[in-house]
Amino acid sequence: MEQSQIDHLQKIWLKLLDNIADVDGVIDGLFSLGVLTRSLKEQIVEGNPVTSSRLRALMDVLPRRGKEAYRHFYDVLVDRDEKVAAELVGQKLQEQPEEEQQVPDSWAVFHTLPAVDDELPERWPDDATHDPKRVEVVKVHPEDIEMTTRFERASTGKSPPVRGRFLLINNEKYEGGGFHMGKRVGSQIDLIALDLLFRQLGFYVVIKTDLTASEMLAAFREQAAFDHSQYDCFACALLSHGDVDDTLFGTDGQSVKLDQLQDALDGKNCPTLNGKPKLFFVGSGRGGELDEGVERDIETPASSDDGNPTESVQADRKEKATGEESREMQGKQVAGTKEKTVTSVTKRFHGISVKDFTYLAPQRRAPRKADFFTAYATPPGKFTRFFAWRNATRGSWFIQAVVCVFSRLAHRYDIMSLMTRVNRLVSTAESTTSASFLTGKKQMPVFTSSLTREFYFFPGLQHGDVGSDTQATVNTSTSTQEQTS
Repeated sequence: MEQSQIDHLQKIWLKLLDNIADVDGVIDGLFSLGVLTRSLKEQIVEGNPVTSSRLRALMDVLPRRGKEAYRHFYDVLVDRDEKVAAELVGQKLQEQPEEEQQVPDSWAVFHTLPAVDDELPERWPDDATHDPKRVEVVKVHPEDIEMTTRFERASTGKSPPVRGRFLLINNEKYEGGGFHMGKRVGSQIDLIALDLLFRQLGFYVVIKTDLTASEMLAAFREQAAFDHSQYDCFACALLSHGDVDDTLFGTDGQSVKLDQLQDALDGKNCPTLNGKPKLFFVGSGRGGELDEGVERDIETPASSDDGNPTESVQADRKEKATGEESREMQGKQVAGTKEKTVTSVTKRFHGISVKDFTYLAPQRRAPRKADFFTAYATPPGKFTRFFAWRNATRGSWFIQAVVCVFSRLAHRYDIMSLMTRVNRLVSTAESTTSASFLTGKKQMPVFTSSLTREFYFFPGLQHGDVGSDTQATVNTSTSTQEQTS
């Protein structure tokens, strides 16, 4: 929605309140056009028993629903015979020029993004559209030919009832490590949201809390000893304090390297996960450095290596933006010995199952570190020590962005595309605290991959909500100040 249209809605808001006879009918109309999702509709209606507050909530949400939201709002008012309100809204449409403003040719393609991406907030965090305690995964529609075809290619004809095991380690209460390793307030919110997400994605969730460094390593060795033959993959999330060089801290203040945890699951130490994706989501920071951000005057488009558009990162011209945009990683390669084509050398495998794989001949050997995917809350490196921001009642920027993007778009995109959108979402966030030196700071996630095939979750195609072995509760009575991991 254009800024002028937003300003106009704010100007005529009281007149709309006096003249819209059926606010619920307007909300229903916007839902039928896809402007509002079901969860947004429920939040507006159920959370606002008074008509005026419902309309106010709708006015808050509409500007975030894409550039066509204003036009759709007008159309619904006309269809519902809300004549006066339609006339008020239509004033701004009449002022628009007949032809849209011309933009450089190199930008044109980035203004025709998939409509489904309107499901994501323009800024982050966004309490109006994302509730970490009410996560609902959108499932693949049975008539989605593209995704069902990919699933059929990936399927062996015997889909497991559980996609895989999801190990969730949440270190919140630190007893060692000094003053800089205080309680990770808000981490419990991330635990709740991740549990809800991955159960709906078909994983069996294993939750472990407040582990020492040695216990963290033992938890991964325990997973390595487990028989994963019946599963398609493995995933985990590590919520803890961290430092440079992929260092993670246990609650005793002792450290363990991420490499040590991943080594436990490599092709040598965990044979039943050999050739299967192993996903890591690391929610820790890497020290005390603040990302000040840099000024950016325009939307900066990013494209994938094959020339297809990914997404432009939306940034208000008056706001700070990240210093470097994360590009979608391509580089998917098949590791091991020479490929022997069985059908067609150009045919790609769109899935994660490796049983009875017919496109490539069996390989005798594979690299030990193949098929790892790692997403970090902050950039890795010896000299980058950035904070990972966390809120006491909303959880962390990074983990909640993963939950938001995956729950809404995993039915359509592979994990590379999902994480590129996570990067974009987090890059719009900016810290707000009572301490001025901590205000206005940024964060940039990154991800690395040695996956040898595209990875899709296929939510809803083979399993439902699986469950977990630990029930989690959350206390939201604490401060809303941003925290750092």
